[in-house]
Amino acid sequence: MSFIKLPPINIENALDEAAINPAIFSHIDEVKSQIDLHGYCITANAIDIAAIDRMKNFWSGFINKKNIDRKFVRGNLVLGESNFLSYSDIPSWCMYRNFDFYWNKPTHCLTSEICLKLNSLRNSLQGFESDFGTQFNQDNYGIYVSTSLYSVGKGHFRMHADAHGETPILHFMIPLTFKGEDYNEGGLFIENKRGDAVDIDSQCDKGALIFFDGRCSHGVKTIQGKGIGRLVVFAIPTYFETGSRLEVFARSLKVFIEEYIDKFFFLKAVRSFLGRIKSFLRNY
Repeated sequence: MSFIKLPPINIENALDEAAINPAIFSHIDEVKSQIDLHGYCITANAIDIAAIDRMKNFWSGFINKKNIDRKFVRGNLVLGESNFLSYSDIPSWCMYRNFDFYWNKPTHCLTSEICLKLNSLRNSLQGFESDFGTQFNQDNYGIYVSTSLYSVGKGHFRMHADAHGETPILHFMIPLTFKGEDYNEGGLFIENKRGDAVDIDSQCDKGALIFFDGRCSHGVKTIQGKGIGRLVVFAIPTYFETGSRLEVFARSLKVFIEEYIDKFFFLKAVRSFLGRIKSFLRNY
């Protein structure tokens, strides 16, 4: 178990209006050591519980089918595009995901403020400049706020790993709902540095903050029980694409085709076949 318990947060001493426990900034070396050793670290009492309640109340009301405008959950994001709520239900994953970009007005101010502060903390853990991912740069590298809901009875995400080439992705994650209260089974599992699958959500109470190395295989097992399901927020680093509405349309078409194939269990076979063709052409 990789777990750090911070002293209880005093809201009068919380960081600005973002309600982050300032004690976490004095535990950076300990958090980094746990991540290096285990691949993840859970910090208790990191976020004020009143802030958790405010975010949960907002997002549990906002995330619903009437607000969906795209079927999309990963990659190929375009600089300048609008915030959007997506939903996808295929064998590889089933989830709602709201995308908030910092060049737009935030969907929920408190959520964006907290993620911005935590991105600075993440940068400290990785040895980056504090504003890395929030300033214009020639690589179009930045962060966006993801708020994801895995509904009871369906929500899941296949095991996978994340990285940007040689740049490791260090994820932070704020649970807004909790195993044993809002759902009973499933949730986030991470393979630690020894290769053991760790049930992360069962170790999290309200106010917890999760850090983990995206290169460790991780996924969400199907959510079961009664309640809203698994609701979580985090800021994801990515390389944004440059383009226009045409690129957004092309991405949507690509997602539609991939989801159609995935639903008929052909995606892996097609990717393998295309890989063999590319290999043949390179060696021809």
